[in-house]
Amino acid sequence: GAADGAVRDPADGIPAAADPARQRLHRPAILVHGTADATVPLAASWSYLAARGAGDAPCRLVTVPGADHFALVDPGDPALRLLVDAVTDLAGAAGRQSLPGREDRRGN
Repeated sequence: GAADGAVRDPADGIPAAADPARQRLHRPAILVHGTADATVPLAASWSYLAARGAGDAPCRLVTVPGADHFALVDPGDPALRLLVDAVTDLAGAAGRQSLPGREDRRGN
């Protein structure tokens, strides 16, 4: 084991308890990833999505064509709108799930 006692993956050195891909997903999630991200490869999001199991909450990936790593948080970049829309959609879905007896007014 590591000096700190954490069990680490021999392939990447990440402690198993700190790796999100090795954790159960208890709440719905959305991954928003730019296709031109040179900082975190798009394959990382695909890998995370593929690691979700039957016991996990729903998770989906939204790719943003041509967006780099920082476009999604740049107020001057149109890609930010896609991120805001995705998070708003997720928050709305989570709100509908968390309020027992609340009727979905869209008929869903």
